[in-house]
Amino acid sequence: MASILERIDSKIRRAFSKAAGDYDLLTSLHKEIARELVLKIKLENPQEILDVGMGTGYLTNKLVHLFPEAKVTGLDFAQGMIEEAKKNSEGFTVVEADTCQLPFKAETFDCVTSNLAYQWIEDLSKAFTEAFRVLKADGLFCFTLFGHDTLKELFISLNNICDRPAQLRRLASQDQVQEALRKAGFKDVKVSVEHIQVHFACATELLKWLKAIGANRLAEEIPVGKDWLKKLEQEYRKNYSDSFGISSTFQIIWAEAVK
Repeated sequence: MASILERIDSKIRRAFSKAAGDYDLLTSLHKEIARELVLKIKLENPQEILDVGMGTGYLTNKLVHLFPEAKVTGLDFAQGMIEEAKKNSEGFTVVEADTCQLPFKAETFDCVTSNLAYQWIEDLSKAFTEAFRVLKADGLFCFTLFGHDTLKELFISLNNICDRPAQLRRLASQDQVQEALRKAGFKDVKVSVEHIQVHFACATELLKWLKAIGANRLAEEIPVGKDWLKKLEQEYRKNYSDSFGISSTFQIIWAEAVK
C-alpha cells in the first residue's frame, strides 16, 4: 500500500499535469520572478545548468539564451508539464524525474536553479542534498520559493470559519530554508524575503486560480460547498478587502548558496 507521502506526491503530479496547458497564461507572477531570478545568476562560462521544477520551461529557455554555450537541462515530475516544455523548448534537454532523486551523476552541473517549485517538496533537506550532490565544487545553487506567509489571509480566514483549525500544511519559513541548505552542506548561504500583494476579485476567484495552476492544497476534509464558500467570502472580505477586491500576500524567498 502506498504511503501517505506517496499518495500526496501522486496527487500533486496529477494536479500540475492537468494545469500544464493553461499554466503560462495563469502565471504572470511566476514569470516576473523568473526574470528577476535570471539576473541574479552570475556565472562565467558554465558548461552545464539544471533547472529544477521547470514547469513549461519559461526559465529554462531564458537560461539557454543567457548561456548559449552551456548545456541546459530542465527537470519536472509532472507529465503534463514535460509535454508542454517539449513544445516550448528552444534548445534544452527535458527530463522527467523527482526532485529528491535526481537522475544525474555527482558533480555534473555548474549551477542548479529553480523558480517557485521547491515549496511543494515535503522534505527540503533531502531535495537540497540532491542539488548539492549533482553540483560541481564551488557550484552555484540559486532559486526562489513561496514562503510561510504566502496566502496568510486565506489561512486565517479558513481557521476563523472552521469549527476546528484547518489541517493545512504551511510552507517553509526563511529560517527553515536556511537550515535545510546548511544541513545539506552548502556554504555562503544567502536567504532574503520579499512580500508581494496580489489582488483577486473575490475569494472564490483566488481558489479557482490556485486550482487552475495545480496548487490547490486544501485538505480533503474541508467541505467546499456553496454555504462554505459564502462563509469564506464574507470572512475574507471583512478583513482583507480593498478597492480592487481582496488582497493576498505572496512571500517570495530568494536563496543563493555555494557548494
